[in-house]
Amino acid sequence: MLAIHWSPVKNTKKILKNGISKSKNGLYCFPLTGEKNLDQWWVKLFNQWRGRRYRVPYNGFIFRIEKDDMPACFDEYYDYTNADKFEMQINTIEELELRYRERIIQAIGKKMLKLEFSKTEEFFRKKNERISEYPSFYKSINDPELADYVFKDWLLHQIFERCKGMSRFRDNIEENKIFQEKGETELQKNKDLLKGAFNNFDLLEDAFSTWQIILSRSITPDRIIKIIRNQDEYGKILHKNKKYEYHEDC
Repeated sequence: MLAIHWSPVKNTKKILKNGISKSKNGLYCFPLTGEKNLDQWWVKLFNQWRGRRYRVPYNGFIFRIEKDDMPACFDEYYDYTNADKFEMQINTIEELELRYRERIIQAIGKKMLKLEFSKTEEFFRKKNERISEYPSFYKSINDPELADYVFKDWLLHQIFERCKGMSRFRDNIEENKIFQEKGETELQKNKDLLKGAFNNFDLLEDAFSTWQIILSRSITPDRIIKIIRNQDEYGKILHKNKKYEYHEDC
């Protein structure tokens, strides 16, 4: 599996000399999808945090994850920062690839559930109720934000019904279970759905935009396959080893 680590351009020479150093909790990176807007999601987030006046250009350092980089963590960035304590629960590359595949399946399941629910009478009834309560909040009955709200409200009800009697549960875990079950059901009907998902930007974005991989060791300079500037246009990344490319004008 290929991954990308983003760092400000000013750090490029240091990284090419010393490699990508892990932080206190590990080395943070992103699963490379080859979709520019998705692979640069973290760059945009970093610059949003810094504010418009302090935005800086970034370089992306592409490398292949190896078995010695394990154990690892693969999850949403919430609760997985350098300020948090957490366990690295993924011990092999095979496990990491399985989690990657599960995220795709969950995205497929979410899409299909949302599509099916949008055709029900309950969906139209809840939309009308919501827009009656907040008429100035939505543009029209067909406002995508209205549809999202109604779907999330319905989903929360499904989670409540599943978890009735439990003292504690995390909504996002139960959501993913529901999506996983639906996605697997759909794949049994049509195995080609999984192949098509890797070329579907919306599905990939839904699966990975807030997710990250955290590895246990630093990446040595010789493992850097390629450098990508966040200003550059690029399409699908060829999954093969090649000498890294670097230009002084980066």
